[in-house]
Formats: sequence, structure tokens, C-alpha cells
Amino acid sequence: MTGLQPDPELQSLVEQACILCDYSCAAIHLLDGTSHCCVAASALKPGDADGLKTLCAQILQQATPLLIPDLQTSLQLPESDLRSYAGIALITSEGLPLGTLAVADPGTRQLTEPQIAYLQALARQATALLELRRLRQEPTDSGLNGTTAIRDAWQRLSLANQAAAVGVWEYDPHSNRLHWDAQIRQLAGLAAGQPELSIRAFLERIHPDDRRTVVTSFKRALAVISDGEIDLDYRFLDSTNHQYRWITNRGRRIQDNNGKVRILGTTREITAERQAAEELKRINTLLEMQIEERHQAEQRQAAYVRMSDMLRGQFDPEAVDRVLPRLLGETLHSSRALLIEVEAPGERGKLLQSWPYKLPCGIQVFNFTDYGDLAYDLHQGEMIVIEDVRHDVRTAEQADNFAQAGVCSLMGIPRQEQGHLCKVLILLQDEPRRWLDEEISFARDISERAWSAQNRMQAERALRKSEEQFRTLADNMSQLAWMANPAGVIYWYNKRWYDYTGATLEAMQALGIGSMHHPEHRERVIASMQRAFSIGLVWEDTYPLRGKDGRYNWFLSRALPIRDELGRVIHWFGTYTDVTAQVAAEEALRELNNNLERRVVERTHELAESNSRLQIEMNERERAEEALRHAQKMEAIGQLTGGLAHDFNNMLTGVVGSLDMIQRRLGRQHSTEVDRYIDAAVTSANRAAALTHRLLAFARRQSLDPQPVDVNRLILSMEDMLRRTIGEHIQLTTQLKPTLWLAHTDAHQLENALLNLVINSRDAMPAGGRLLIGTANIAIDHSLPDSTEPGDYVQLSVSDTGCGMSTEVITKAFDPFFTTKPIGQGTGLGLSMVYGFVKQTGGQVHIDSQPGQGTSISLLLPRDQQEPIQAEAAVDTREVPCARNDETILVVEDEAAVRMLVIEVLQELGYAVLEASGSDSALPILSSERKIDLLITDVGLPGMNGRQLADIARNHRPDLKILFVTGYAANARVRGEFLSQGMEMLAKPFNIDALAMKVRQMIES
Repeated sequence: MTGLQPDPELQSLVEQACILCDYSCAAIHLLDGTSHCCVAASALKPGDADGLKTLCAQILQQATPLLIPDLQTSLQLPESDLRSYAGIALITSEGLPLGTLAVADPGTRQLTEPQIAYLQALARQATALLELRRLRQEPTDSGLNGTTAIRDAWQRLSLANQAAAVGVWEYDPHSNRLHWDAQIRQLAGLAAGQPELSIRAFLERIHPDDRRTVVTSFKRALAVISDGEIDLDYRFLDSTNHQYRWITNRGRRIQDNNGKVRILGTTREITAERQAAEELKRINTLLEMQIEERHQAEQRQAAYVRMSDMLRGQFDPEAVDRVLPRLLGETLHSSRALLIEVEAPGERGKLLQSWPYKLPCGIQVFNFTDYGDLAYDLHQGEMIVIEDVRHDVRTAEQADNFAQAGVCSLMGIPRQEQGHLCKVLILLQDEPRRWLDEEISFARDISERAWSAQNRMQAERALRKSEEQFRTLADNMSQLAWMANPAGVIYWYNKRWYDYTGATLEAMQALGIGSMHHPEHRERVIASMQRAFSIGLVWEDTYPLRGKDGRYNWFLSRALPIRDELGRVIHWFGTYTDVTAQVAAEEALRELNNNLERRVVERTHELAESNSRLQIEMNERERAEEALRHAQKMEAIGQLTGGLAHDFNNMLTGVVGSLDMIQRRLGRQHSTEVDRYIDAAVTSANRAAALTHRLLAFARRQSLDPQPVDVNRLILSMEDMLRRTIGEHIQLTTQLKPTLWLAHTDAHQLENALLNLVINSRDAMPAGGRLLIGTANIAIDHSLPDSTEPGDYVQLSVSDTGCGMSTEVITKAFDPFFTTKPIGQGTGLGLSMVYGFVKQTGGQVHIDSQPGQGTSISLLLPRDQQEPIQAEAAVDTREVPCARNDETILVVEDEAAVRMLVIEVLQELGYAVLEASGSDSALPILSSERKIDLLITDVGLPGMNGRQLADIARNHRPDLKILFVTGYAANARVRGEFLSQGMEMLAKPFNIDALAMKVRQMIES
């Protein structure tokens, strides 16, 4: 074997051994005399190659492969870095040892059965190649010529190659022909007997991408200056299935003794290996992606943990704003992160926090009106993701603005409160970026979590503030107080409790509240409390409680359940009110009663005398009280009747005197001055009617017609009249609210009330002064001490700078006939009329006055919810209309004089009139077939009243029009509640012209 040189095929076999056996190193050692020489190696250090020589003899001594999983354990190569080893002998067919083929690795390994088979096939292939080389170089023996020996060697080599799936080829550059063995022909898809491919056909079968590489490799191998080696992989077309196979070629330039050059080499299909490598590469790429995704997921998970750590124990909601931009910016590796607070009404934003560098907070960094659709999406609560601001339709028009700010890509997470945008967290990138779905979800999720934590902190801050306020209030209240959970376990006491009991919270939790109860009451009280706690009812009891000095005081204890929106008990709040003095008084009273009973038993006769005296005293006291009540009643009646008598006597004097004068003049047939006396009688009668209206107003019994009233318009319409009324020595000013609500009241009565107030103010300023009339909208959300109901009111106030009123005068100001004016200058019914009218409409009257500092009277009129009213129609000044078309009217009136007057007026106007003195006589007429165009009835009829009569009449005549006349009707005070469609009301006394106009109006309506 001396002089045997390594062959490229041997090196190829070594490399194939590494690949097929999955070992990092491989080597072929050949016998050179008595030693071994390494002729081919792959990734083997020189020292290791020499070290492996010691194992060659051991391999040649055994017929099976030598497998050593751990060289260090077996002490084969103690100083080598190699750990595992597998070797096999190279033995010719004659049993001649040639050397060894071995693989090794720094790790501990064990060959599998398929890998052992690969190693044996490669050993046979190496043996065949070496034997062929030996036959070429040595003379033949036993009479065999060289050709036969070589043919046999080639045959053995071919068999070895076939077993190892390796083909042998030879390229002759002089003839430009390529010779393949059967293995390669089969690999190329050439059938037996089919001629070999020409060089051109061979190159055409090579993949176009690899063709130039193959040609270049062969040219380089033939070049004199090269080492003549060929080592390349390429794709070759299989004609049988028209698919490319991956081929690996190993070859070397050889020159014979005659100088003829050729290239010999081997070919092996590596399609499966390449596919395995590609699959391995794909798996590695996928693994790397998974590792990267896992790394990113771990980063995001770590961000959640970091956020939790940063916010743990935090009570400041602003801490979230400080943490969130940095956390998202670092985790998602963005260039910048900004947190912007949106200012109402959502057009501008100011900076709250920035990362990684600090910007001045409060500066304006975003004007939403400049960013169109982008801002619209944020206001709609939609997250925005822009990969490239230059190409996104929402930002393309503002690309220059973004470029100046160094922004190429961005992500915006909006925060809304109650449907309005309040904050925006923006991640900025200085280059285009494709935001992954995982990144978008992470940004949205961690922002929502952070803002939820911020909401919780804000709620906790508000709760702490509320609790502090509650504790401050509870600690400063005069009562002892406690709080318990739904089961009744007390967890809090106020300061007063500790001050009284001297106990601590720990002691109370250990001993329970029952430890403070008196032993005689403890069991009963605890059982009673537990029953209340179990059913959730308010609890109350009175019992003694021990103080820190050991003495017991009596307390009234109450416990109130506090419920949530579902009605479930969430807390109990209890109080203790010290009632020791009250209990002592009750005890003293009981003691007094007991003593009294004892004295009664002991001294019966004295008790009888005492009872007699007591009865006498009680009778005298009752008589005195009755006399006092009668005196007070008579005083009130006297004041009322005195005022009534005074005014009515004056008025009746005018009526009676005028009528007497008329009678005298008519008796003397002097009619020239009759008109003057008639006017005097009418004037006195009208004054009497006005007096009765004022009395009804005070008694809240007048008939009202509440309508939507524009108080401002009413004041302005009366302004000229009021100025004439008060005179020039008083300055009148108005202060009217422009957007005043409508009032629900009677406009006519309101005019009278305002005129009364202005006259009173005028009389209070005889030397002149200032008078202010104002209006305002007043909303009352809780009941006032004067019983004013919650709601909306229109306030009409009249203020003057007059003499004012004392407290005593104010308390009597609304009493009928009470007046501070001189006799003859007032009836004392003005303010009582105003008060009664306002109260009847559901309002209230307030007086604010002090002597010498003027008076302000405010009328609170209920607000009307209807639309603004139109201007009032002008007063109808037409002549009194007469009857038309034989119209019939039924008059029902129990007062004969009034009935006679009404009938004569109607007959004088041309109406056919039917009359009835009451409901009993009117019903037959109404149920008859007679034509009736209008029913005029008094409300206050004896028996069935006028309203009941009208209902029965409507049953017979559904379209019958009805006119009620009333001096006073308890159920007719508010017309809108009393009258139905087609009904009207006329108050007594009434003007004849007014009656005629009302009758005509109703018939024609």
C-alpha cells in the first residue's frame, strides 16, 4: 500500500459518512506496512486523526463494526476532545485488510441500525475503489491478465457503488464525451441500450439556474493552474417523470503516462438530503419565528407584570399616565410615545406625558381639526393604525406635516368617557412599520387595563374622600354611631362611641357590642337585633349602655339597612341617642303615680275630697278655656263682621239711599236726577261685588280660569297705568328676565294682585321713593318650611323703599280687614286677596321687610309647561247682540229675583225662555223633546247641584251647551278642572251686557 495516494472519491465518501451518520468528523485510515495512514478526513483535527490510529488495529481484529458511545468512559482516547466513535474495517473479497472507515463526534452518540448499514455500504464502496487502484498499479498473478482483474474490480466497485447508491463517471475532454456507469444511467432515466447523452443533451438536462456553475466547474478542473478538483451540487432532469433531482458530483482531473487528461468522479443523488435540509431550514426558520414570537409574548407578559408592579399600591390616578407611554413604547420598540389630553369640545389636545425624552407638559401638540378622517376615527372611539402616513388615505394629505415631525408610522389608542374623547395614546415610528395583529391587540388590551386601573383609582379616591367626609361627620355628631356588614358584624364605631365606652376597636371585635349591654337586657336586645339583621328591617329599642366609668346610661338605639340598587343589604348603620333624662323623667312620673296610688289606698277619704276639688277645678278650667275660645272666636268674627259691616253698610247706604231717592223722585214725577242716583247705586253694588270677590280670594273660593300667562307681557301692558297710579314722586323701574317661563295662573286676578301690591307700596312711600317690579325663574328642589312644593315657579316681586313692616305686622299682613292705613284709606283685604289667589293657584307669597328699610313681596306662580302664548285678542266692543232664529234657553235658578232678572234680560234680547227653580223641575224639561239651545244654571242649587244636572242633561242632549252662573261654588274654584267641552262659567254678580255677550258667544260657537 506504500505510495497509495488519496482519491477524491475517498474524500467524498468521508463527507457522505458524516452526513449519513450525523457525526461531525470522519476519516479513512489505510495500512502502510505495519502502521495506519489517514488518507481522507472531514472536520478532523490532526491530533485527533493520529489518536484514532490506535483504534484501527482493534477494528481489524473483529468482524463487526466497533461502536464506542463514550471514548472518555472507555479510556480509549483520554486526551482527545472526541467522545463517541464508530469504525468498520475495509476488507477485500480475498480477506485482505486495507484499512478502516470511521466516524467520530465530540458528543456522546450511538449509531442507529440504518446508520450502521450506511457506514457498511460506504466501507464496501471505499474497498472497491482501493482495490481497483491496487489492481491498476500491481502486476497480475495466477495467469489472470490485467484486463480481467480490472474488470472484476470494476464489477466489485459497481456492486459497491450500487449498494451505496453511488455512480461513477468519466469525462474525456479530447472527445468531449461523458461516460456513465449503470447507476448514473438509471439515475438519469436512460433505459438499457439507450445511447449516452451528448454533452449538449447533458447540459440541457441540467436546471438552467445551475448550468453555468457546472460548465465553470469542469473548465476550472481542466485548467492547468487549478487543483483539478470538482465538488458541486446541481439539479438534473429525470426523463422518466420530468422532475429535477438534486445530484452531488465529486471528481478529479487525472493524467496518464501518455499525458492524456480526463476527469473521473462519482455521482450520488441527494434529493432527499436537500429536501431534508430544506425542511430542516424551514423548521429552523419556523422555530426561530416561534422563539421570536415567544420572546415577544414573554416581553408583553413581562409588560403586564411591570405594569402591575408599577401600579401596585398606587392611589394616584396620574401614575397611570406616567407609566403607560413608557411601558408601551419600550415593549413595542416604538420611536416615541405620547399621551395627549383632549380639551373640550374635542378640537385640541395638550401633552400629558412623553417617552423616551421629556417634553414640556401642557403644550399643544395636536390640533384635531387639521387631521380630518384621522381625528374623526378617534372621536368615534376607533383605534387607528397607520403603516405609512404617505400612502394611507387618512393621512396622505398631511404627509408633509408628519414628515416635519419625523413621523412615518403611528398607532393611536383612544380613551372615551361618557361617549366623548378625553385622551389619546399615540405610538410613533420614524420609519414605515407593519404593525402586527398581536402588537395591536396588546396595545389595546394593556391600555384598557391601565385605564380601568385609573378609573378604579379615581373611584377609590372619591370613595376615600366620601368616607373621610362621612367619618368627619359621624365623629362630630352628638350620637354614638356604628357600621356593620350585612350579617350584623360591626366593623366601625365613631369617636363618640370610644369616648363614652372607653373601649378600643380590638376590644369591641373580641367581646362584641353585647358586652356593653346591661345584663338584664343583653339577651333580649341581642335576639331582637339578630331578628332585624336576618330579615333586613329597621330596628329600634331602648336599653342601658355601660360607660367607661362603669355607670349605665339609657340610650335609644336604631339600626337602618343600607341597600344597593338591587335592594340587597350591603351595610347597617346604627346610632345611640342618650335618653337618660327622658327615662329618668318617665321613671319619676311612674314613681309619682305609684306614690299617688299608695296615697289613694292609704287615704281614701282625702282622695275623694281631692277628686271633688279636682273635678271642680277641671270644670272651671274647661269653662275658662271655652270662654277664652269663644272670646277669641268672637274677636275674630267681630273683626271680620266689623269690617264687613263697615264696608257693606257704606255700600248698602249708597244702594238703599239711591233707590229711595229714585222712588221719591218718581213719586213726585221728577225724573231729571234719576240717572245720577242710579249710577250711585250701581257703583255701590259693584263695590260690594268686588268686596265679595276679595273675600272669596282670601278664602280661596273664587272661580279662577288658569291659563298660560306671560308675566313679562302682563307687566309691560300695565306699566303706563301703574305709573299714573303711583304718581311722579315715585320712580318705577322693572327688572324682567328675558327668558322667563310661562306662569299657570289667572291673568285677570294676577293684574288685580299686581295693582294691589303697587298701591300698597305707593302708600308706604308718601314722600316718594323707588319701586322695583322684577321677574325670575325659580327652581325649588326641596320643600321649604312654608310648605312650598318642589318644582319650577315664576317669581313676580314688588319691592319698595318705604317705611317697612315689623315682625308683628308681617304675621298679620294676610289677615282679612287687617290694615295699618288710616281709617277710610283701605279695607284690609288687599294682601289677603293676593295671598288667597296665589295659594289657590298652587303658589306661595313671601314677605321680606324691616321697619324703615322697605318691603319686598314675592309671588311664586307655578310654571306652565305649554308653548308660548300668542298676543291676547282685543276686547270685543260690539253692541249687545240679540237672539236669532227662534233660539230657546232654559234658565235654572233657585233665587227668584235672580231668575226673574235673567229671564227678563233674555226675553228682552228676543230669546224664548224656559224656567225652572231647581233640578227637580228642570229634569222633565231636559228629558223632553223640546228644542233647547242653551242651558243656564246656577251651580249651588239645593239638592242636585248644577254640575250634576249638567251631566244628566248631557246624557239626553250630548251637544247641549251649558253656562254656569255662581256666586260661590266649592267645586268650581278652578274652571279648567270643573268645566268640560262646551261649558262656560259666569261669576255673580254679573253685568247684563256680559251675560248677553256670553250667551250669544256660546250659541254661535
